[in-house]
Amino acid sequence: MTNIRKEFPGVLALDDVDFDLRAGEVHALLGENGAGKSTLIKVLSGAQPCESGKISISGEEVVLSDPRIALSMGLRFIYQEINLVPDIDIARNMFLGAEPTNSSPLGIVDHSTLYTRTAELLESFHIDLNPRTVVSDLSVTQQKMVEIARALISKAKVIILDEPTDVLEDRSRQDLFEVIRKLKNEQGVGFIYISHRYQEVYEIGDRVTILRDGHKMGTWDIDDISMDQLIAKLVGGDATHNFPDLPPPQYDISLKVDKLFSGSRCRGVSFDLMKGEILGVTGLMGAGKSELGRAIAGIDPIKSGRIDIHDRPAGEQNPRRRIKAGIVYLTEDRKQEGLIIDQSIRDNYALPSIDRFSSHNLLSHRDIDTEVDVKIKDFNIKTVDRNSMAGHLSGGNQQKLMLARWLGTQCKVFIIDEPTRGIDIKGRFEVYRFMVELLNQGVSILMLTSDYAEALAMSHRVMVLHRGEIVDVVDPENTSEEQVLKIAIGAEA
Repeated sequence: MTNIRKEFPGVLALDDVDFDLRAGEVHALLGENGAGKSTLIKVLSGAQPCESGKISISGEEVVLSDPRIALSMGLRFIYQEINLVPDIDIARNMFLGAEPTNSSPLGIVDHSTLYTRTAELLESFHIDLNPRTVVSDLSVTQQKMVEIARALISKAKVIILDEPTDVLEDRSRQDLFEVIRKLKNEQGVGFIYISHRYQEVYEIGDRVTILRDGHKMGTWDIDDISMDQLIAKLVGGDATHNFPDLPPPQYDISLKVDKLFSGSRCRGVSFDLMKGEILGVTGLMGAGKSELGRAIAGIDPIKSGRIDIHDRPAGEQNPRRRIKAGIVYLTEDRKQEGLIIDQSIRDNYALPSIDRFSSHNLLSHRDIDTEVDVKIKDFNIKTVDRNSMAGHLSGGNQQKLMLARWLGTQCKVFIIDEPTRGIDIKGRFEVYRFMVELLNQGVSILMLTSDYAEALAMSHRVMVLHRGEIVDVVDPENTSEEQVLKIAIGAEA
């Protein structure tokens, strides 16, 4: 890609950017949110035309005016957003458009081969799923694994991975890296690798290109740039302090869960959450983190057990009752479950607090506008104004909007599922800072995270789950990421 220039109304997204990829290498493409990474990839995919510049594949200049052209030339794209058909099963998603057929001239789908091959592919990624499971019944993490496996079965020359490990636990991440190494070494596949987990660049990358504000800052062999130098290039300065200090928790119990059973992945869980405490919950994919949070929040039914909030029963098992009791749940899937992305920031903020903004069945729009403007400023939400669509915000700003919105409900127990998934360095630190502010206001946080470093740095205690059960509760100051992983896989209790 040479001298790629792309403009949007009032924004120069790419300013004469060059990028090249060699066969059989992993070239990391890094930058903060808004740096131009996604725009560059959309130009490469044919989804966005550019004002000027050229693209060459194997030395031949091409015009990628349509995504189908890019696909026909051996380019495969795995985007950060899930791109599966929700109403059909895993196997049919995996081989959609490339279904194995029997020997009949009619080209009838060979269902036996379809499901057998899918089972083998899932097993290679240690994905314990039935190929006949409908995709809409899968968690976000499971859907991402299916999408990655689907892309890797095709005979691609170039694979673009946008935040591929964002929802993966360590074992699945290492499985993915092993497949990438095999494809690049044995088949000469080139990978463009986009990630906010910058340590991964040193695990899997050969070269790295950094974008900032639509400009190319440079390209380096991975051995020639240190982590500190990389971060300085990304943010335009030093950013060594990634986690804020946590204030000490209080001794009052905010949330008490006793012998909670829900579904197949929440099995007899008991714990206390103290006022002003962050209790981290981590474990492997499928350990039951999200299931636990959803059960406490009243989203999923419980089989048995007791949930008390501030020494009172949480009551009927539904989200509305839980919110009234003081428990809110910030989902890992911001765009599908957390926000109404085609509605304004203002309306998203006001939605769970309609009763508070109403008097005699009349809604006070002035009060909503005033409060939303204050929250936009307090939470440093980068937007034109309160009427901008929530879907136009970056991942970090969407997460801050969710935090601000639920704080507006005046609830005192926050269940936050994957708080910094898909968020860059600056956005992560801002989310962490606002979590600390919540603690200072007496809020308690149950943080569900697959990032062991985040769990250890941003928790007063870390509760490790394995197959729906608590196997240990550790002190972050005396525990390493390796120890957490051993506990999570059941190798150590």
